[in-house]
Amino acid sequence: MFQKAVKEAMGFTLPIVSSLLTCSGVCRSGVGTFVVVNDEGWIVTAAHIMTGLRDLAAAEGQTRAKEAAIAQGSRATRRASKSAGPAPSDIDKWSVWCGLSGVSLDNNSIMAIEPVDLAVGKLVNFDASQITNYPVFKDPDKDFLPGTSLCRLGFPFYDVRPSYSATGFTLGNVPLPIFPNEGILSRISEIVLVDPTGKLARLIRQRAAERLASVV
Repeated sequence: MFQKAVKEAMGFTLPIVSSLLTCSGVCRSGVGTFVVVNDEGWIVTAAHIMTGLRDLAAAEGQTRAKEAAIAQGSRATRRASKSAGPAPSDIDKWSVWCGLSGVSLDNNSIMAIEPVDLAVGKLVNFDASQITNYPVFKDPDKDFLPGTSLCRLGFPFYDVRPSYSATGFTLGNVPLPIFPNEGILSRISEIVLVDPTGKLARLIRQRAAERLASVV
């Protein structure tokens, strides 16, 4: 039964690899996991993965800003402000690979709920023929008892070893081996998001209206 579950889940479970290059030339990657949930390319992943990508983008922006500030000054100013330029550990370049060739993340589609570490997003240039099957979402109010077997898949304990050249990042040691891990359901907790300012509710309504407008 567990082997069957692993085989089913492997059809829609993929790695997401973020690679970065520091200003000192150090190249490294982080590996996460996401699930493709339908043939439109919508995915579910952990919120900390999406916020990590956001932080990489912000860090690269800060590096470019430091470089621009120095370049715009006079020669004397550039010499004086050299120490204020990018540090060796600052992010020079970064990229993300979503486990499939030719696809990328639609940044405008990403919605993260950090208190429960859950996020959704949509793949751009997604080819549905690359996914063999999709998950079925179970009704959480039915037949979920403590001790229910759970199939968990991911890509831990693996070094991707990226490199960087003029053409961009190259990932070594791919494809990544998948790691199955069996667990059991202990309990189901209901998370109540307190939103006293209404900011989250407004954001959800805004995103829903934007998507409806794009469909219409």
